[in-house]
Amino acid sequence: MEKIISLTLTLVCLFSLSVMVQAQSKIIKKNISKVIRPEIAPEPAPIKLSTPEAVPMPEPPLPPIETQKQDKGLLGWNSRADVSGLYLLNSGQKRLLGLIGAGANLIIDDPAKIGANLGLAEDALEYRVGTGLYLGQDKNDQSMFSIPLKADATLYLKEGSLFGLDPFIGTGINFNLLGTDTTIGGMGGEIFGGVLANLGWGTGPAEIIVSYGSKRVGSIRDAEGLGFSLAQPIKL
Repeated sequence: MEKIISLTLTLVCLFSLSVMVQAQSKIIKKNISKVIRPEIAPEPAPIKLSTPEAVPMPEPPLPPIETQKQDKGLLGWNSRADVSGLYLLNSGQKRLLGLIGAGANLIIDDPAKIGANLGLAEDALEYRVGTGLYLGQDKNDQSMFSIPLKADATLYLKEGSLFGLDPFIGTGINFNLLGTDTTIGGMGGEIFGGVLANLGWGTGPAEIIVSYGSKRVGSIRDAEGLGFSLAQPIKL
């Protein structure tokens, strides 16, 4: 009987020891697994290598700009003038006879800039002084010639204000310096209007003018009526 009890106790002890050994083995394995097996760290984000910006190539230096010489005109005076032609049809004449002539004027800018006060460009008003030679018939069909001293004022209105054209108006006077029968004296005048037109001459827009005026040689000759003229500004 004692042998049976002793054997039973022995088996129970062996079983308990086996259970403890297995449990201890699991704990050791688990600890070893924790110690040996490292935690897997997340992979770091790939580092983007910045592409170096393209360095712009320096532009080649521009060639030196040649300073253009200021165009001082035909005579180097740096002044403006005009040349003109006139046909004056005497009032009351049945024939297309009248006074034909040509003239030249020196153009003077308005120093007071009156054009700006009128709501126009500062150089809208200009003055002209000149002379010319006129030959033909007066209103009584008598031959006539005159070399007058002329002065007028021209006011240029807003560009395109006359059906898209550039209009101007003006008035002037003339005094006969020398005329028919070597006569000195005789005063005339005119009012006029017209438009600028580029005729392709390469000297700027020309002036197409319609006027009503008179030219007189003393008290012996008188030409008066409707005039048509063309003036071309030039640079002296």
